[in-house]
Amino acid sequence: FFFLMIRRPPRSTQSRSSAASDVYKRQQFAHIIVTKRISDKFFEFEEGRDGTTYRNPSSGTMVCSDIVSGSFEYFICAQNVTQGTAKPTRYQVVHNTTKLSADTFYCLTFQQCFNYYNWTGAIRTPACVQYAHK
Repeated sequence: FFFLMIRRPPRSTQSRSSAASDVYKRQQFAHIIVTKRISDKFFEFEEGRDGTTYRNPSSGTMVCSDIVSGSFEYFICAQNVTQGTAKPTRYQVVHNTTKLSADTFYCLTFQQCFNYYNWTGAIRTPACVQYAHK
């Protein structure tokens, strides 16, 4: 799970000021399920003189239409794979009270794949998910 949340201040027994109560009303939350163990695979193809050549998708390839369900769901291949077959990561936004656009979610999750400190390039999942896994 990957959460994007604007946190509330801790509750106190004293009466809250009007500014604090405004924070409670403006709380925003997004619940994103990140699935990396999937069987879907994507390929890029190029037609040339010798026929069609298939290869792994380049880093940053995102699929958000045609094969996804009607809900807010998308796939991202964040890492560059030079050997073997690239497997994308599936993202499902199951609850969203933020005013962020879909493009903002795509950019946020892709850029988080570069924030893992043990690797210089992109990893398959966002850094916060990888940290939670270890």
